[in-house]
Amino acid sequence: MVHKFLEYRVFDVNRILIAKLPCTDSDINNEQVGLKIYTFDNKVITMAAENGMNFQKPLAVDKIADRMVKKLYANGYALGDMKPVFEGMAKEKNDAINQKKQEAENNAKANSKNLYNIPGYAIGKDGNKKMEKSPSCLNLLM
Repeated sequence: MVHKFLEYRVFDVNRILIAKLPCTDSDINNEQVGLKIYTFDNKVITMAAENGMNFQKPLAVDKIADRMVKKLYANGYALGDMKPVFEGMAKEKNDAINQKKQEAENNAKANSKNLYNIPGYAIGKDGNKKMEKSPSCLNLLM
């Protein structure tokens, strides 16, 4: 018997995908494989398959759709307007990237032969002295 592959999806009020649940139209197959909800933040929430799933019913009386939403809510997904959550996650990600960049820059400066943030001057190829109050870098000529 050929099984139909189905996917339940949950969106917030801004039509942003919160979670999806791939499954088949076979109760036996769903019980063997198990049902897994995949969320927007790459978490996997397992959900027990139950006999009696009828995919011909409207969503208003569909037990699997109702159980999926309840499972998401029980795992801390408030649903509704999730935009602040997405913005917070994006800010955390950007902050982590910026911190890594800053650490790499500081490490490069520490291992460099150049002098950083030390008052002084540089003499150019033309012999002119270039004064700066606090130059960002003076190359050591060796």
